Amino acid sequence: MPSYWEQATTKIKLEVGDLDYFRPDFWTEKEFIDFIDRMGSHFATYSNLWFLGYFDNSFAKKIEEHFNEARAKVMDVRVLSLPFGKDGRGKINKRTLEKLQRLKVEVRVNDYLHGRMALFFEPEPAGGRHRWCEIVLGSFDFNKDSLSGDKTNAGIHSMNPDLVEAGQKLFEKVWVSKDTLSIEEYSKDW
Repeated sequence: MPSYWEQATTKIKLEVGDLDYFRPDFWTEKEFIDFIDRMGSHFATYSNLWFLGYFDNSFAKKIEEHFNEARAKVMDVRVLSLPFGKDGRGKINKRTLEKLQRLKVEVRVNDYLHGRMALFFEPEPAGGRHRWCEIVLGSFDFNKDSLSGDKTNAGIHSMNPDLVEAGQKLFEKVWVSKDTLSIEEYSKDW
């Protein structure tokens, strides 16, 4: 009788056909920088691009390069910011979020988050699984500090549809939470 592991891998092979979808890549900072440099290809490949972290103008410039009005009508680009204060870093994050809103990116802030994540996927076909999808989890922020090489960052990258689905559910749960606010609501007392 096959072991549980053999049964599970056989099922995956039958459903997905390629175990590489389930193999995570553990990224160093260089791979993360390469990922950001290639971000335009994600805008050409996926219709849903969701980001969670801290942001600055270097990220907004990448979005601006690739998220034009024609694509904006058929894409769901969301940015969920970690909490930020009135200090220099917070002001940069706030200005970036406001710029992203002007680019027609949906932006919200949640005071209870700490993680960093990027999700890329196509909507599931009815009753199906994500076939084209990616998730990146890590210590990086979407800002020049993380992209400059001045900080050491690492991340996990996977095309595992189960991980992407779990990330999507978490993101959506936080996105609609009563604790998640617009930038205007979040910074109204500034």
